Amino acid sequence: MKKLVLITLLACGVAFTGFAQDKKEKCKKSKHECKEQCKDGKHVYNHGEKKHKCKKECEKPKA
Repeated sequence: MKKLVLITLLACGVAFTGFAQDKKEKCKKSKHECKEQCKDGKHVYNHGEKKHKCKKECEKPKA
């Protein structure tokens, strides 16, 4: 009986860790290339570029 409970708990733990990894994507940071939005020494960093700081918009799931 103890083995059955242990196996069940282990299976649930593995399943939940798999779901947790899907929520957060890891992205490679690429070099920033200036665009039209970059003016007067102020840069706009897109998601995935170095020096970009993620906000709530970045965490939204892609449809």
